[in-house]
Amino acid sequence: MAEGPGTEAIAQDLLGMPFLAYAIDVWDGIPAQVALYPLNAEITYPVLLRGAQNGILSDYNTTYHHYYIIDGDGVIVWRGSFDDQAMRTAIAEAMAPLPSAARTWSGLQALFR
Repeated sequence: MAEGPGTEAIAQDLLGMPFLAYAIDVWDGIPAQVALYPLNAEITYPVLLRGAQNGILSDYNTTYHHYYIIDGDGVIVWRGSFDDQAMRTAIAEAMAPLPSAARTWSGLQALFR
């Protein structure tokens, strides 16, 4: 949970951009337990339930406290322990191919009108 404020800062800095942040519960806690995690970790982005039950740990050969940057095509472009600068760089590189207008929320919305 120590990385929570750091990941929250990244998510907040990218508000309005074509970017989504999620946490995944790999302990398979009950919803009431999982609901406490964002409060304790100081995050506001959603927590997905039952990650271990659905194969996250085995399918991605990972443990808890791993972070993934996934581009718009669903390709993992970065994976590792929390590293603010490396994660921000990977996000910027994943977003770079997008048209510059799509890098804003209003620009992204305009693509779907």
